[in-house]
Amino acid sequence: MERPTADMRDIDRVHLEAMIHPVRLGAKPASSDTVSVADLAEVLAIIRERGLLASTKRYERTDNFEVHFYSKPHLKHVIENAPAFEDPVVEAWYWGKLYGYSEEAIASYAHELRSVASGTRGEGVSVIVKDHELPVVGALIRSSARLLTRLRHSLHLLSRIFRGASRIPPGRDSDFMGRRHG
Repeated sequence: MERPTADMRDIDRVHLEAMIHPVRLGAKPASSDTVSVADLAEVLAIIRERGLLASTKRYERTDNFEVHFYSKPHLKHVIENAPAFEDPVVEAWYWGKLYGYSEEAIASYAHELRSVASGTRGEGVSVIVKDHELPVVGALIRSSARLLTRLRHSLHLLSRIFRGASRIPPGRDSDFMGRRHG
């Protein structure tokens, strides 16, 4: 990969490559990331260099964009026409399927969402919410659910990459970090 000319941090570039990789291989239909306006052009260039398609949506009241990338053209329609979800569990299922998660992984995440929303997890909900605040709380729960989904997705991808990178090729007695084995 040629080194891009912009100031995108190396850690952000590695994160982006980790998210692009399974989409390029066909292991996941799509993925997404939040990108600052300063990095948007570079991110889109990297995605296109990898042979993928992209669509962007600007977050309200911020300088950040959500960038979805995918290999099949019809997914642009699926992404750009996603309904506004009232139920965070339904939203997790929709995006989980689009991002290639198994039904078991989605069910586990949905269980976590229900536990957090009902206050049965950890210390629970200790704040009394007034009726006029419910839409705000719902929006916060949905955005938190999206953030948790992305974090979980990123950690899963990175763990798979690092597990694969530590395997020793046949005929070698040390791994990529020089550690000797056998």
